[in-house]
Amino acid sequence: MLEFIRTYQTYVMLCFSAICLMLAILAGITKTLPRRRKGSLIYIELSASLLVFFDRLSYIYIGNLTGHGLWMMKFSNFNVFLLTILFLHAVNLYIQDLALTEMGLKTVPMRIRVSNVLVLVGMLLISLSQFNGFYYYFDELNQYHRGPGFAVSYVVPFVIIALQTSFLVNYGKRLKKGLRISMALFVAVPIIASVIQFYSYGLSLINIAVGISASIIYVFAIKDMNDQVDKEKRQELDAVEAERNRIMHGFDEAATAIASAVDARDEYTRGHSVRVAKYARIIAERAGLDENACREVHYAALLHDVGKISVPDSIIRKGGAEASESDKAVFRQHAEYGAQMMATITDYPYLTESTKYHHENYDGTGYPDGLMGDHIPLYARIVKVADVYDAMTSHKKHRGPYPQGKVREKFISGSQKLFDPKFAAIMVEMIDEDTDYKMRESEGDTVIEVETVSYDLKEIHEMKFGEYKETVSDGIKLSPEITKLSFTSVPEEGAVARNSLPSLIVFDSFDGAVHTDERKIRNLHYFEFGEIWVDGNTISTRARNMNTEITPVEGAKVDLEKPVHYEVEAVRFKDHVKIKITCPDKVIESTIALLESARSVYVGLAGEHCLVTNIKVDETGETIDENYIPRISREVEIINLADGDIPNVQIDEYRSVTTEGIQVNDGMRLLFHTKTLPASEQVSCCPYILLYTSDDGKPDGRNYNEYACIRLDGDDVTNSSSGHSTNDLSVKRKDDFIGWDAWKQYNQKGYECEVTFKRRRNAITLTTENAGVDIKCVTPVPKETEVYVALTGNRCALMDIRSLD
Repeated sequence: MLEFIRTYQTYVMLCFSAICLMLAILAGITKTLPRRRKGSLIYIELSASLLVFFDRLSYIYIGNLTGHGLWMMKFSNFNVFLLTILFLHAVNLYIQDLALTEMGLKTVPMRIRVSNVLVLVGMLLISLSQFNGFYYYFDELNQYHRGPGFAVSYVVPFVIIALQTSFLVNYGKRLKKGLRISMALFVAVPIIASVIQFYSYGLSLINIAVGISASIIYVFAIKDMNDQVDKEKRQELDAVEAERNRIMHGFDEAATAIASAVDARDEYTRGHSVRVAKYARIIAERAGLDENACREVHYAALLHDVGKISVPDSIIRKGGAEASESDKAVFRQHAEYGAQMMATITDYPYLTESTKYHHENYDGTGYPDGLMGDHIPLYARIVKVADVYDAMTSHKKHRGPYPQGKVREKFISGSQKLFDPKFAAIMVEMIDEDTDYKMRESEGDTVIEVETVSYDLKEIHEMKFGEYKETVSDGIKLSPEITKLSFTSVPEEGAVARNSLPSLIVFDSFDGAVHTDERKIRNLHYFEFGEIWVDGNTISTRARNMNTEITPVEGAKVDLEKPVHYEVEAVRFKDHVKIKITCPDKVIESTIALLESARSVYVGLAGEHCLVTNIKVDETGETIDENYIPRISREVEIINLADGDIPNVQIDEYRSVTTEGIQVNDGMRLLFHTKTLPASEQVSCCPYILLYTSDDGKPDGRNYNEYACIRLDGDDVTNSSSGHSTNDLSVKRKDDFIGWDAWKQYNQKGYECEVTFKRRRNAITLTTENAGVDIKCVTPVPKETEVYVALTGNRCALMDIRSLD
């Protein structure tokens, strides 16, 4: 066997050199390998390929006395010795990567560091031997001979391999089976080959074994990475499925809770939305819709009445018999209110359609847009049938459930008029199957209560915090009134005390809660300004500026391993927030400059690996002035025009500021420039036209009476408690209407607005048009009474206000 290898070993060498070179190329183009592992594998395969290649050349040029032969013999042998050391260095880098990634070590092992030093020593000895023949020399016939120190050339590689082997013996169990086998073969094969070669002069078994070892390392490394990729793909698919289920479960709980909260405003609508969702899903299933569509119908029905949140309780509780025409007009607006709310959930557009159009009739006589037939969205047509059925089979203020026969007749006669005939027929079929009339509100129906965990700091006294932002309390809305918060904190068992502390997050969002999920951040317009930890560390996320001062308490020390009590004061004035945290050993005062004064601001309690107890919130009622918070940035204002007939105003919150009043005369025109603030994300952020009377003509004057408050998007938001007026409001979207998203952008850019007034004894007619929204409102007013107009709004600036007769 050895004689066969001796005879054909140059061909064997060429074969293994080519194999290693090919493996180096394959490693280079592989995309699944981590960068460091890929680099070390390429290094291993290239060094092995060149080592075997130059060893082959050294055998080919033995005895060649030409100038070229003499040079190649020396050059080849030098590279053989050098590349042996470099191959071991490449393996060192590979083991180093395994130690840090697969074995879980945090630093490069000492034995591997020593091996790297020995690599340098070996390279130095090889270089010196070229001048003194210590390792090898050539005679006058260009024959290779071992030098007096040839055994030393084995010592350095053997010590390096010994260090590598001892490390792998100690930590190899942490490797996966395939990697363990490859490293065991890497150690065993060259050692066996080197022992044979030491006693078999003329063979190059070690270097052939190096080629074999390099190939083994590559094969097992690729196999391990492929196994890892397959595992990660399976885990990713499982995680995606679990996340989808978690999101749907959370959405289901949230939707059910919202629907139940809406229904609970009237004792006669308890459980209404849940029942409508159940009926609607059955109709969808019988109509042949797929599972996904049936699920969407369920949620569309569950949230169909969400717009009732915007309808006053007094109107909700009156019921149809007691409601006046004006009450009914206000109530009908719940469809559009709900659509505006659902429009923020951009991933589920069907919620907007069903919420808005579930009161449309099939013959076009419904509201809000009088759609007809198939122009009414499919889900809305299904919800319509389920909604009417539950209304007729439930208790109301002045009646009980209708007899089943009367309900059945309603759907027969209403087919093609009120209802899509296909879905009306399905409902009739369901009624016919319900021989015991069980498909209706039961006596025990109550609001569905979803088991949730409360994080309202006004209601709870204890919170446990784990990983960062895993749990955060509901936000406390800040205002010019000082809010005090106190609590005691202790690290959780086994946690590092200095890293296990509470913090305060300053933020804004539609629901007053902190969010980390990208979809919720987008849909709920979550905006984080900064975070303040009780040790004085701060994070400025999106604040315009943030300044923190820490004042030590002289002589005070605190043991963070034990419970520590903290007192917090939080207050906001316009575009500045001040948070003061009093600790036993220091006082932290942090001032945050917001991007603008229009944003709402909340503070939430968070933390990491700690238990917070004795939570107490105190709304002191103490109001600050503009001097309380030191200003660290200029006040943000968007007013850039001079005053007109009356002073300009900037309205940061809903009707927080109102202009001076101007007496309304027949033919008067009111001109002004309006611009919504950058934080304005809703259609309701626009100017409002206010008609009122008062003894002194002021909007907050004595005997104030409100007759109309008309938003420029066409909604009537008149204070219903005034009880003085029933407005005849007409809103048309002209052909040039640009759509609500563009309409919001149009308002943010700013535009000139003109409102025209006509007075005829006991009525005032105002008309205006903006971006294709045509508004006309007729407001009854007392005869011979001075009526005033003022401008207010939500998150907008009103400038250059002029009246022209």
